[in-house]
Amino acid sequence: NMSQLFHDVSKEAIKFKSPSEVLTLHLENAQLAHRQCVAKATTANADPVDKCALTWGEVYIRYQAWASYREPFQDSESETKYSKYWTKSRVVEYEKKRGLM
Repeated sequence: NMSQLFHDVSKEAIKFKSPSEVLTLHLENAQLAHRQCVAKATTANADPVDKCALTWGEVYIRYQAWASYREPFQDSESETKYSKYWTKSRVVEYEKKRGLM
């Protein structure tokens, strides 16, 4: 189905969206571009692997970014527990154990 449209990911369009929403839009755009490339290559009897390596690379990179993103936790109870646990002395002790200091 070639009637699918790309998401608008201009600065204006994404200004009020969350990072995870924007990453999803970019991934969906990359997937659509790759599907279109494969369809065109197939129609032209060309090898989609050769013709669409760049669009596949874009999907791969966008997927990696989307998959590795984690929302920062903004839960006051969690933040309170976190800051109570990670005292200055505990941070120093942790970094010494890991050889980070």
